Amino acid sequence: MHALAVRSHTTPTLVVAVALLCMSGTALALLWSVMWVPVLVTGTGASLFLWPLVLAASLLPWCGVVAALVLGGVALRHGERRGPTAVVTTSAVVSVLAPIALWFGGPFPAVG
Repeated sequence: MHALAVRSHTTPTLVVAVALLCMSGTALALLWSVMWVPVLVTGTGASLFLWPLVLAASLLPWCGVVAALVLGGVALRHGERRGPTAVVTTSAVVSVLAPIALWFGGPFPAVG
């Protein structure tokens, strides 16, 4: 068989990890915008009445990011060459920054 005819095989674990990461990241970005865009537009914190619902709703996408992190680690351990490092790194960053961004993501007055 010719060397160019051999294709690298992507494991289903990595495909699921990428899909989970994309869907969960999009959901977290949408939840962030639901919570903080009204504050940015109006300039007041009066629109933060949705924060308990948004924080509760963010648990499922955050768990999806953690699951993508675990699946990326499994794909990395199975010897997948392309992708698992990016999935693991991105999942780790999103899993740490998403709760911080949801909680502290809005504008702050200058301390002075």
